[in-house]
Amino acid sequence: MPLKSLKKTKGGNPIQRHLDLIAKQVVDNKKPFFVACDNSSVQNDLRSKYPNLIFLDKWFAASGEPLHLSEGCPDKLENAKAALIDIILLANASTLIYNSRSCFSQCAQYFSPHEQQIILSILPDSNNLSTSLVSI
Repeated sequence: MPLKSLKKTKGGNPIQRHLDLIAKQVVDNKKPFFVACDNSSVQNDLRSKYPNLIFLDKWFAASGEPLHLSEGCPDKLENAKAALIDIILLANASTLIYNSRSCFSQCAQYFSPHEQQIILSILPDSNNLSTSLVSI
């Protein structure tokens, strides 16, 4: 059974929009879904609400900044491995809730084995992700 996915927003992007889309997609709390997240408090909040949440255990920056840009990362190789695993798991999801400004989500769509992956953007004015991949 394909997993539903979420790639968490970064910086000033609308986290609440992600949460609303998750609530609409995860109507059955028994079906597993994967979340790629770079904020421990958001991940913990989701974990308390959705016991069926699947996530990768990884190091988080204390400040909530993007993991892969943090100077405080104790092991950059493990951090890079976690990033690639996140992308692969997102790619295998049947539904991708994404931020069109996220290279993780764009890579996930590019590597997706699904002929028709359902794409739900958190940015109301964003282009279709498939269209934006043409320029990669």
